[in-house]
Amino acid sequence: MNDAIHAIQQTIVLYGQLLDDLRMEEWGRLFTDAAVWAMPGFVFEGREAIIKGVRAMEPERPGYVKHLAFTPVIRVDGKDRARAWTDLLFLTRDSFDAPWTTAIAGRYCDELVASDGGWQFALRVADIAPDDPPAVSFERGPQFPPL
Repeated sequence: MNDAIHAIQQTIVLYGQLLDDLRMEEWGRLFTDAAVWAMPGFVFEGREAIIKGVRAMEPERPGYVKHLAFTPVIRVDGKDRARAWTDLLFLTRDSFDAPWTTAIAGRYCDELVASDGGWQFALRVADIAPDDPPAVSFERGPQFPPL
């Protein structure tokens, strides 16, 4: 189980690093073919739609945004399924010499599946507006204590 948790953490961290570097082809491989990505006002279904939709939200070149993920809470369900909840910060800046500004704070709520290439997102929800949840079904946080 520790190997699965470590691999899931790698997927979660790579999400931000690859997206910040605009390495969209590699970033897209973090999602299953039928994955769903959602945040308030947006739902993208399928890997290609996710890549296209999220890329349209990003700046033209790297260095102007930073997706930061904190230590996740991970629940592994059997050999090939897991859920994760990761607090997040999204930073932006207007130029390379400008200070970073916090644009968004929230939580990623994920469902992941194991594949030959590692762990992939089947569902990734950015829960960033408590009064405006994304239009998909998701768990806002883990049960405590763990079952």
